[in-house]
Order: sequence, then structure tokens, then C-alpha cells
Amino acid sequence: MKFQVPTKWAGISLIVLVFIQFADYIALERGWAFINPGTIFGLIADKAFVYVVWVAVFTLLFVFWQKKRISLPVFTLIALGAISNLIERLCYGGAVDYFNIPLIPTFNLADLLIIAGLFVGLVDFFGKNPKIEK
Repeated sequence: MKFQVPTKWAGISLIVLVFIQFADYIALERGWAFINPGTIFGLIADKAFVYVVWVAVFTLLFVFWQKKRISLPVFTLIALGAISNLIERLCYGGAVDYFNIPLIPTFNLADLLIIAGLFVGLVDFFGKNPKIEK
């Protein structure tokens, strides 16, 4: 099985990843953000557990994408969010969170990508939008 990512997806993904990292840096520099050592929405703070879950989820996503169980947009959105949060963990010791909406835990752009990927995946799974690129 040959691994191949379409060039347009790779280019767009790189631009989005750089933009997110730049936004995180600006938010930290301006004091608008804090470092979240936990998972999405700060739920679990054990670093070893977070890395194990990250590797497991990313591996499952990759396998499902290779077996055509999820679409490329779903894989891309979730993978970009996960990779961005991983970069933040390696650089800052945790995710850089800065969106603070009442009644919702603080989150960041990477978390939004993950949630968007899950939403698109659910729509794709239940067949509500047959135009999603496979």
C-alpha cells in the first residue's frame, strides 16, 4: 500500500499549521493565553497518558483513512489539530489555550479543528452529505 497525500491538501495543511502556531505565539506574547497541560478542554493533565492517547488516536485515524473508513477532509482536520497541539506540548509543555467562552472550557484553534473534523466525520458517517470528498 503506497502512502500518498494529495499535494493541495499538504500545502493547505502546512499553511494552516503555521498560522495556528503563529496565533499561539502571539496569544502567549500578548498575555491572552495560558498553557494547558491537559487534553482537549483541559480534561486530563497526566502528560504520559496524553502522549499515549495522542499516538493511539493518530494511529487509528491513519489506519481508518488508509482503509477509506474516513474521508481525507476528516483525517486532515483532526490530524492538523492533533499535530498542532503536539507541537505546542513539545515547545511549551502544554496546549496554548486562549478562547474563553462562558460555560465552555478554554480552548484553541487546534481544538476547533478537531471538533470540526469530528462533526464532518459524523455527517459523513451518517450520510447526510454525499458530496464529501472520499
